[in-house]
Amino acid sequence: MIKILFNLFILLYFYIPLHSQNLQDSAINANIKTYYQLAVQFKDGKKLSINYDSAFYYFKKAAALGDKQSIYAIGYMYFKGLGCKQNYDSAADFFYKGVKIQKDNSLYFYGLCWRNGYGRPKNEDSAKYYLSRSAGLGYRQAMMELESKTA
Repeated sequence: MIKILFNLFILLYFYIPLHSQNLQDSAINANIKTYYQLAVQFKDGKKLSINYDSAFYYFKKAAALGDKQSIYAIGYMYFKGLGCKQNYDSAADFFYKGVKIQKDNSLYFYGLCWRNGYGRPKNEDSAKYYLSRSAGLGYRQAMMELESKTA
């Protein structure tokens, strides 16, 4: 009887929290996917009318849950002024968040910020550093930018 109770205790103590965490992670991932898909549909006008305000809103919701691509997308929307007021400082801040998680497109745009003085002071060395890191991850636009003599 004690052995059965002990085994039940072990099962409840270790299995249920792990299972509960997996369910929670699954729910978060499902929400990220839903928010990201809605954002892209609003941004691109596929299945829904183009609405940059809504796209920005849903990218922010997905980014708040940790979606790496949405973190980049918010930076891009600030960079272009889509669904928000154009703000190079905010764009550079979001691209930097992507830099910290090794997003190739964030590295590229962060390099552009340095190269052109968008939200960061112009600095060719910093620009080349971030563009090179992006190119090293295989991002073609970064490779082309590095080959270009001018910004």
